[in-house]
Amino acid sequence: MTKIDPQSPTIRESTALYRGRPIVVEMHCSYIVFRVKGLKTVRGTLSIDGALERALQVGATQTASQAREGKHRKVRRGLLAS
Repeated sequence: MTKIDPQSPTIRESTALYRGRPIVVEMHCSYIVFRVKGLKTVRGTLSIDGALERALQVGATQTASQAREGKHRKVRRGLLAS
C-alpha cells in the first residue's frame, strides 16, 4: 500500500489512457488530483471522502437493482371508482 506523506504528494502514472496519453494521479492527504501527462490544462480534483461516499452509493444501487431483478411487481386489479 502506498502511504501518503503529508509534506509532499505521492505521484503515480496509471496505465489508463486519455486520448492516447497516460493519466497521472497525485495523492494528497484529503484529495486526489487526476491529470493527463503532458497537458497541464486537463485535470480534475476529487476528495477522498467524496469518492468513498460515491462508491458506497453505486454499490448500494447495484445491490438494490440486482435484488429487484428477480421480483415481479404486483399488479392491483379491481374496480375503478367513478
